[in-house]
Amino acid sequence: MLFKWILLLTVISVIQAQYLSRQCTVPRLSHGRARSRIRSKMIKYICQTGYTLVGNRYSTCKNGEWDTPIPICVRPGCIVPTLKHGLTMPSFEEAWVVFFCMPGYKLVGSPAIYCDGRQWNSTAPTCVDSTLSSNLSCDFESPDLCGWTQDALHDFDWERLNKKTPSSFLFTGPSYDHTYGKDGSGYYMYIESSSRLENDTARLISPIYESRLAIDGCFKFFYHMFGKYVFY
Repeated sequence: MLFKWILLLTVISVIQAQYLSRQCTVPRLSHGRARSRIRSKMIKYICQTGYTLVGNRYSTCKNGEWDTPIPICVRPGCIVPTLKHGLTMPSFEEAWVVFFCMPGYKLVGSPAIYCDGRQWNSTAPTCVDSTLSSNLSCDFESPDLCGWTQDALHDFDWERLNKKTPSSFLFTGPSYDHTYGKDGSGYYMYIESSSRLENDTARLISPIYESRLAIDGCFKFFYHMFGKYVFY
């Protein structure tokens, strides 16, 4: 009899362990929350007042994973960007924008962005002439950045500047562009890290280059780092 009880408890423990291992973690929803239902096997997404849910309102836990992507909560308040050589399609009171390029152009960047009431989640994409090959050198004098684009999933963007940095009073640099020198007004790409958190990342994504260039090829960058505890 004791053996049967031990065997039964063992089976129950195994079933419980399998059940727990297949449970889903309740996801976090920016500007909203996920309310669990039916013993955490189903959740309902709810946005804060003033925000609109974009995506599935309900999700079910199956084999340790939710069966639908996490939705987002959007809110109007951002200026809809324009797209040269392309079209914008705003929705949800201009809190969600989808981008399309005209024939002969290809989209570089995120095809859709959304507003949280204060700012867009990413920079707008660009439409690049699909018949042109990528520039092999770039001095960032042109606002199109030679086809380089901001990563839609990083923490903050690079900025195109010339002359002194906005925080030069904090002894950051550079004070001028490398290409045109001290007496010029050339542009460079800049990030302000003074107010950022450790491991925050800003990425620039290069254009697509022909594979033949990878043979004995390499990238060469000029860079400048300067601050209270950094001297390069």
